[in-house]
Amino acid sequence: MKRQCSQCLASRVERQFKPVTHFIFDLDGVIIDSEKIYKKAFQKTVEDYGQTFTDASYRMMSGRTGANVAKITIKEYNLNVLPADLINKYRGYSYPALINVELLPGVERLIKHLYQHHVPIAIATSSAKESFMMKTRRFGHLINLFDHIVCGGDPEVKTGKPDPDIYLVCASRFAQKPHPSKCLVFEDSEIGLRAALSANMQVVLTPNETVPEEIWALATLKIESLEVFAPDLFGLPAFT
Repeated sequence: MKRQCSQCLASRVERQFKPVTHFIFDLDGVIIDSEKIYKKAFQKTVEDYGQTFTDASYRMMSGRTGANVAKITIKEYNLNVLPADLINKYRGYSYPALINVELLPGVERLIKHLYQHHVPIAIATSSAKESFMMKTRRFGHLINLFDHIVCGGDPEVKTGKPDPDIYLVCASRFAQKPHPSKCLVFEDSEIGLRAALSANMQVVLTPNETVPEEIWALATLKIESLEVFAPDLFGLPAFT
């Protein structure tokens, strides 16, 4: 019933959607079910420094690079700690769980569908390359279907989300060099949503729990899961 209702919502606003030719996926919270792991690791990290974890503070971190998370956390909590030490502690809590992270519902079906219909697809993630490789090592059969991957720390990405750089760089690396307006982005965080919108791209939002409801309206389309996404809303072949 939930899927049916979401599809009805999408069809009611179909006139707002513009046809696209290329798809760009965020990784965490879109392809893999990692956000709950990150949240728990962040909570343990700040509590180790005698600080109180809040959802509001975590919201500021969601979707950012590790370096930016460390910088913001140190400033937010007034910590006397080196960024590298904070990152290492955070990774100590998150990495063991991320090794066995699962795909989110609907992801494999959608990626294979787009690949089979020759729709160019890419990933733009704030994760560093080392972290990306670790988190996706079990899903090589899917990752190999993507045209390219842009990770946090890429030399061409001068500033991280919510600035649009990572999405503009990602679009520029498609062989066809599409205009940003021809790219559809899948995001789960507020800063990722704002980054894609700033890049002049349409955005499908599957919001994580840190995204307040008033932000949902900024997205081109908000859905609960990729299980209910309909490619034909954006001018692409429908699921059979």
